Amino acid sequence: MFGKLLKYEFKFVGKWYFALYILSLIISIMLGVWIKGVGLLNNRIYDSIYFSLGAFLLIMSIMFIFAGILLSTLIIIIRQFYKNLFSREGYLTLTLPVSTHQIILSKLTAAIIWSIMSGLAICFSVFFILLPSINQESIRYFLENAKLYFPPIDSALLLLSWTVVSFIARILMIYFAIAIGQLFDNYRILLSFVAYCILAILIGTFSSYFNLFISNQWHLHLILNNILSAVQLVAFYFGSYAIIKYKINLQ
Repeated sequence: MFGKLLKYEFKFVGKWYFALYILSLIISIMLGVWIKGVGLLNNRIYDSIYFSLGAFLLIMSIMFIFAGILLSTLIIIIRQFYKNLFSREGYLTLTLPVSTHQIILSKLTAAIIWSIMSGLAICFSVFFILLPSINQESIRYFLENAKLYFPPIDSALLLLSWTVVSFIARILMIYFAIAIGQLFDNYRILLSFVAYCILAILIGTFSSYFNLFISNQWHLHLILNNILSAVQLVAFYFGSYAIIKYKINLQ
């Protein structure tokens, strides 16, 4: 049944969403060819107003598409959770022969996959922008100075784990804020936004003061932030679970 819930989540994503990915790749390739062309064309051609205008339009287009990908991913994460649980669809969702854990985990899994896909689309776009300009000399320079760009393996693993755990915690914080907002009879969306802002301010303030005392200890900094993110993840998950399970207030 968990697989069917996931299938339903992805069924919502329309063709326009994937069209953004394809469009970003196409424009990235065009922009990469333009950047390569700058080094090959003489000044008389490349200083022309038409050439400069074309470059400006390509750059602005790719920036708007990147923003669109990130914003649409966030909207989908919020909309799917709110609509399927706290709108009229909630009556159907909550009568399905699945547990509350399965409902939350299916939406969390879909949100993570959407976010990964969006991140990969942007990474591939940046790669295609840079690809035409990559040559043997740039590859050799990168390999010779690779240690300058990457931390030691132990720090890299801690940083990766913190990135993953904190990212999932941020998604669950959105879910928890939405769940808090639906406890009220009126202004639910507004109160969900207020709840999210309050949570973000509290966590940000606590993290700032906490990290202030360990700013010079990199490994300890990463370890403790991993623990803090894990605590947030668990708290937001079970907070959302408790509200959906015991305090659901459908309208």
